[in-house]
Amino acid sequence: HDPEEAMFMADRIALMREGHIVQTGAPADLYCRPVEPFVVRFFGEVNEFEGVVHDGMVATPAGTIPAGPLPQGAAVTVLVRPEALRVAGPQATGDANPGPAARVIAARLLGRASLLHLEVRNAAGAPRHLHARVPGVCLPGSGQVVGLALDASQVFVFPREPAASA
Repeated sequence: HDPEEAMFMADRIALMREGHIVQTGAPADLYCRPVEPFVVRFFGEVNEFEGVVHDGMVATPAGTIPAGPLPQGAAVTVLVRPEALRVAGPQATGDANPGPAARVIAARLLGRASLLHLEVRNAAGAPRHLHARVPGVCLPGSGQVVGLALDASQVFVFPREPAASA
């Protein structure tokens, strides 16, 4: 089924996985208050991080976010919709608090929005590929460094799902 069409047409949605209802409610409830990672992923692409709750927050390469009611030390999965990534740039040197930096890999105009392929570094310095969807024309050059900020309303933190055994 097409998630956008369902959200447009329905007053209520029952989202199922493997024959079981995962969540029911108004489209805004499912999109804005998903009860598990499957619900977030159902409505489109997401950037995913793993982290640990420390002092009520979770650090990701895209920024630090509140962990909600999850306890100190909890292993979590953080799901960030591409439209949650706010891009500011070019990154000015000497900014007092510029936010996380990302290097532009590519930028493509999609019409009403632009899709940016970005590279960030995790705490160990390993590269991570992210997608940001920004309204309008936003076409920074390849290699340009931009600052990132997160729209917390489009970021979701869940207890980490156990790895599936083979």
